[in-house]
This record gives sequence, C-alpha cells and structure tokens, in this order.
Amino acid sequence: GAERTGSTWLYNAVRLLHRTAKVPCDSYWLGELTEANLSERLAGHPPVVVLVKTHEWHSQYQDLFARGVASRNCKVVLTHRDLRGVCASYRRLKWEIGIPDAYVAEHMQWKQRADLDVAFEDLVRNKGLSVLPKLASELGLSVSRAMCEEVAQDLASLSRSHLGNVVCQVTKLWPDHISREVARYRDEGLAVGSGISFANPLVQDPDYARVLNIRFREYQSMYGYICGNPECNGATCTHIPTANDIDPNACEKK
Repeated sequence: GAERTGSTWLYNAVRLLHRTAKVPCDSYWLGELTEANLSERLAGHPPVVVLVKTHEWHSQYQDLFARGVASRNCKVVLTHRDLRGVCASYRRLKWEIGIPDAYVAEHMQWKQRADLDVAFEDLVRNKGLSVLPKLASELGLSVSRAMCEEVAQDLASLSRSHLGNVVCQVTKLWPDHISREVARYRDEGLAVGSGISFANPLVQDPDYARVLNIRFREYQSMYGYICGNPECNGATCTHIPTANDIDPNACEKK
C-alpha cells in the first residue's frame, strides 16, 4: 500500500497471522522489486512464504507480474485511505504538504492487481478485527476467531525493538509512526467517523481538502470518501452518511 495508509499494519498482520497459523514466513522491506531480489528470497530451503512490504509502482512491474517471478502464486494485498487523512499525516510528520499525482496513479496500478484492498478506517476500527479473518482467508491460512483476536491485540501493542531514529527491522515501525489520535480511536474502540478529524481529516486546511476532493475525485469517490457528484466540490461531502448524522440533502459547494 501507499505511504500513510496502514500498510505497516497490514505487513505486520500478514506476518503475525502466518506465525499464529504456524506457517513459516520470511518478511522483508524492498523499495523496488526485481526478478533477482525476489528470486533470491524465494530460493530458500525448505521453501517458506515470502512477505514483501513496498510502496511505489515501477513501470517494469508490468512484466514482473505478467511473466516474471511475481506471476507465480503471488498475492497482492493493498491498503487505501482518505487522501485528506494521508495529507494530514504527511504534515504531522513534516514529510510533505500535499499529495502528488504519482501517489494516486501508482496506487491505481497496484489496485488493478490487488487480491484484497483494505481501508485504513477498517484497520483502526475495533483494532482491525473485522479485517483479519478476510485477510487470513485470502492468504489460505486456517485461523479461528480467537486466534484473530489474539493477533488484533498483538497488532495494537506493537512496539519498536530498539531505540533511535531508525526504522525497526522487525515491525517496520518508525518513531512516532502512529498519531495519538489514531491510537486513541483504535484503543478505545471508537467508531471511525464519530469525530471531526475522521469526517474531514484535513480540517485545518479546508481549501486544500477541497483541492484533493476535486483533483482526485475518482479515487475519493471510488472508496466512498465523497459522493462523486460533479457539483459536490467542498472540503467535505455531506451526501456520505457518517456517524455524525449529517443532513443527507446538503452538500458544501464551491
């Protein structure tokens, strides 16, 4: 999944589900997939499942997935998030102030090949418990509800294995990886959408929230973050039912 969409949660969920199911799994981060680096990791004996976390899409992946090693019994699991929330997360970490076109274009390439596409909001809601059985099923893992509950608890309590301003090599967590607000929603079991920050995660910059909703209308409407009506050009879309019970007949217009 793309950055700031819950891809690290998904990576750890896959890793821990395999561990719980007692299925050997080697896990890696690769910034760019190649025939060589995937073949090297798949060449182990005895054979094990190889889990790779990555973000970007590269043009050579067309052949890799069509004819290369990634075309053989490969599962692609993806995450997505309201772009207003992605932008708010970027700004919190002081990474970027906006969303480049390539961010959405690359996500759409991955989506074409995804076996499962998981919403960030579902990962936060109830510690992601609704996602884990679907994920396990897609991966062919036999796990019970109780086992999924244990994995959900492990995911909620994940921590970095060492100190310092570097990524944890086990969990792939960075310092300050999860905002306090998202952690609060996760840990207290609050409904995503019941607070203004989830109804409009970029509440401090409604002008840019409006830009995102218009520029990336296809993405935002495809996932239900806005309704997609061409006349719906606001920072928020009140046609979308939320826990706030917003008037369904009103919509902020530019």
